[in-house]
Amino acid sequence: DAHTDNFGRLQVDKQQNYILEDAQRKNSGRNHQGPLVIKFHRSYDTCDDEDDYIIDKGTTHLVYFNHKGPISSLDRINLMEEKVIVQRVQLLKSQIPDAPKPTDVRELVVHVDQVPVPLDETTYWCTVKKLPNFVDKHHIIKYEGAISKETQGIVHHLEVFNCQIPEGRDVIRYNAPCKSMAERPKGLESCTKVLGAWAMGADYMTYPFEAGAPIGGPHMSRFVMIEVHYNNPLHISGLVDSSGIRFYITRQLRRFDAGIMEIGLEYTDKMALPPHLPKWELHGYCIPECTEMALPSKGIYVFSSQLHTHLTGMKIYTKHIRGGIELPELNRDDHYSPHYQEIRRLHEPVLVLPGDALVTTCVDQTRNKDNVTLGGFSISDEMCVNYIHYYPLVNLEVCKSSVTTKSLYDFFDLMKRKFDDDIDLENGISYNYQTIDWTREKVDMLRNFYDTAPISMQCNKSNGVKFPVN
Repeated sequence: DAHTDNFGRLQVDKQQNYILEDAQRKNSGRNHQGPLVIKFHRSYDTCDDEDDYIIDKGTTHLVYFNHKGPISSLDRINLMEEKVIVQRVQLLKSQIPDAPKPTDVRELVVHVDQVPVPLDETTYWCTVKKLPNFVDKHHIIKYEGAISKETQGIVHHLEVFNCQIPEGRDVIRYNAPCKSMAERPKGLESCTKVLGAWAMGADYMTYPFEAGAPIGGPHMSRFVMIEVHYNNPLHISGLVDSSGIRFYITRQLRRFDAGIMEIGLEYTDKMALPPHLPKWELHGYCIPECTEMALPSKGIYVFSSQLHTHLTGMKIYTKHIRGGIELPELNRDDHYSPHYQEIRRLHEPVLVLPGDALVTTCVDQTRNKDNVTLGGFSISDEMCVNYIHYYPLVNLEVCKSSVTTKSLYDFFDLMKRKFDDDIDLENGISYNYQTIDWTREKVDMLRNFYDTAPISMQCNKSNGVKFPVN
């Protein structure tokens, strides 16, 4: 809204220096009253790694301000007095258009009901519900978060799981904080097949022309479990939540059924990040032996991806390997923000064949941490996963790894013998990680351990049963 008789054009010269060219506007000898228009352009890759980052398919952080009032030129603006705004965007989005909306689309919101948000910093709340009776199979062609206004910023992420039970079976109604699988009422261990997932910052998710997620019909259980992660670090009282996911459903079936698969690292304290580090890498594996057994001979096509870490994550990517040869990456975000976790449509579907490997890497920083950060479910713990959306639907739900427990206890025993750390193998993994004084030498030894240790695999079917992979 600035009034000025000048306009500015911001350009980039061959040396990538920012130059402002002011051109005088004349209007019959009178000052022109109008806005100051700034046009900015630069190369996606300036080849200046020290000062500029590449504008790529990942997250770009835009920093801007709105100035109101008269100015005569840009150099008169004092940025220290302006309210600077940061917005996260994906500038280079897929150009694949959304499929036309069928005429019979109906909306179905699957949500929790008036949950009193606990005062604890981290709560996972589980609610079991029964879906409407879709006699015939339908397809979900789009879904989005339906987050209560009161709890925006408190709902960190949520998932809707279909309960994989035989026809005629019932699932106990449950509406309480989630417990471990061993402590949950009998039957909830079957609620593992993901129908939809939302995380903070995510927009809507659309399926491609050729695929939709199946829902309803005679062979699908009507029972679902909604799992909501509440992050309440300020311990705010009196919050009531009815968040969920809004599904868009049609009878007009597409060619393929689509699914969601989770790859990366297990949510376990076997994953650790030492403190005071500017950079720490962790790798989660979906190994060839798992895809060889679980994928069809013609493979699957991955069309969308949602990368996910917690607060220490800076960068995350998934590499695709076939027969020892690295193919183009499945997805990458070099400027990742845990507050902006979009489900991103890939620029073109990626074919994953039996025997392929998918390696998900998270690059974290722990400069401000005084003790080790462990893998787990709390926002103060860490995760490293990639939720991939694909077709045709297969029975592989989870393909994640961790180091073996035996090898980790061998590492702890080495720390005790070499450095006389206060290791007590009877006290469990978390205790022993936290009792180590993380010197540079110990950090290097942990790095070498993670790079060479044998791994255990979660190569799991949608009902939670493991494929027989060593």
